[in-house]
Amino acid sequence: VSIGSTMSLAMYCFMAGSSYTGIMTSYGDIQKGLGACQKVLSILHGGAAAPEPSSLPSAYTPLASAAAALGPAAVRFEGVNFAYPARPDTQVLRGLDLDVPAGARVAILGRSGSGKSTLAALLAGLYAPAAGRVLVDGVDIFAEPGNAAWARHQLGVIGQDPTLFTLTLRENVAYGLDGVEDDAERAAAVEDAVRAAHVNEFASSLPQGLDTPAGERGRALSGGQKQRVCIARALARRPRVLVLDEATSALDMRSEQLVHTALEEVLSSRSCTCLVITHRLSALRWTDRVAVIDEGRVAQYGPQEEVMAYPCPALRSIMRSDADSAD
Repeated sequence: VSIGSTMSLAMYCFMAGSSYTGIMTSYGDIQKGLGACQKVLSILHGGAAAPEPSSLPSAYTPLASAAAALGPAAVRFEGVNFAYPARPDTQVLRGLDLDVPAGARVAILGRSGSGKSTLAALLAGLYAPAAGRVLVDGVDIFAEPGNAAWARHQLGVIGQDPTLFTLTLRENVAYGLDGVEDDAERAAAVEDAVRAAHVNEFASSLPQGLDTPAGERGRALSGGQKQRVCIARALARRPRVLVLDEATSALDMRSEQLVHTALEEVLSSRSCTCLVITHRLSALRWTDRVAVIDEGRVAQYGPQEEVMAYPCPALRSIMRSDADSAD
């Protein structure tokens, strides 16, 4: 056997081994993806059909226009205890009580790890509390199968990390209009949301306007532009409850100011209950009430002027941190 044949055999064996390793890695990724999909689908479908209309304050429907006609919804957390499944020994919420009237704009203020973002996850039905109740418009969203799915149709959520799909801007905004079959209604909802979120300000300068592809995960857009598209997507649903979960904390100063402008106009013109989850005092400009969360409980709650005039120790700590970061 010649040296050349030996080298060729070794090279082919190496190539075959590398290919096999790549196949096994891809197989593992596919299995992880399938497991994640099963978890997501089980949450979205709630394990059962929708409840009967008689058990809810409105007929179960995905139509954004139907939800909007009902007006803002009240939100209530009653004695909620919660720990994440991955950390069952760490209590995130400890008997938390919070009552948000319909139409109120409430800031959920707290330091990192205080449990404030967990409220958004519970409200969306992504997790169930270990004890206590979460109610939307008087409906316990975990009492019956299908209630959580109903509650999600009342919500619009804008998170810290804007998530866009490899679609056009128009299609990304319309993505939240599940169940709306009428093309004219979809188009009107998209145009209204785009205008309210100031998406048209930058879309008009793009080659194809709203039909411009956003790119993979929205890479064709800046952080502020992506967040405004996400705001428009949430508004297109005409939600009864709008949740802003650290919606501007990951943006630079210029992008944050643009998003602030859009949100201020939205909150002043839209009829919905609003929860602003934040660790920044600057976000309080949008709200009329403040709930300070500390160690899984509501440390202070009331009108903004009253809370800021007589801050609890947890709020004083946040105020000092905010002043230090400003310096």
